[in-house]
Amino acid sequence: LLLLFLCALSVGKQMRGVNRSGAEFKCVQNQLGVFDGPVDDASIKAMKTWNINIVRVPLNEDCWLAINDHNPAFSGWNYINTVKNFVNLLRQNNLTVILDLHWTDGLYTGEGQGSCYDRTAKCQKPMADKQNATKFWASVAKWFKDDKEVIFDLFNEPYPDQVISNNTQAWKCWRDGGDACPGFQYEVAGMQDLVNAVRSVGSTNRVMLGGLRWSNDLSHWMEYLPSDSENNIVAS
Repeated sequence: LLLLFLCALSVGKQMRGVNRSGAEFKCVQNQLGVFDGPVDDASIKAMKTWNINIVRVPLNEDCWLAINDHNPAFSGWNYINTVKNFVNLLRQNNLTVILDLHWTDGLYTGEGQGSCYDRTAKCQKPMADKQNATKFWASVAKWFKDDKEVIFDLFNEPYPDQVISNNTQAWKCWRDGGDACPGFQYEVAGMQDLVNAVRSVGSTNRVMLGGLRWSNDLSHWMEYLPSDSENNIVAS
């Protein structure tokens, strides 16, 4: 587990957290599980010895939606229920949870993703795909909308600027997706699409949006901030 962040949210408390990785890759790489290692109460108690109060859980689009022929033992309802059970355990331990859309579909052959050129959710893409990411967030938000201590990180470390050299256009792509994303080999879901998907099921949960350059660039984040009926978006 890696130290994730130390920041202040508008809830009036300082957040210290860890990233509990595994559910973004285990179900699609060797397809032998959902998480990489234990996710039981004992493992949570061990994490709490670090004086944390928040845990980020990266997720896989394909496994949640049961698409693209991954092992059914670790996708669809089996995947969802495993994630739900872990979130419930975290919440029973009075920990806030961030659910993060980490790996998504879309063919990408440019720089930034290593040696993975798979169109399915087997690696990090520059932006979420419109075909399935909106379905993912509508489903996730529906399951967790009754718990406001579950936060939605709508897409892990965007980097549309690796595809679009013009910085202004890259920010437009980040927000709007679709035709605002020239050069992409798949239809992009902009952050506005993802916010809309969360709100479409009645969720008022806080959402997090990372900026450009793998979330390192927030220079125009406020300028291109998506509209939100709940006014409940934070930068990540």
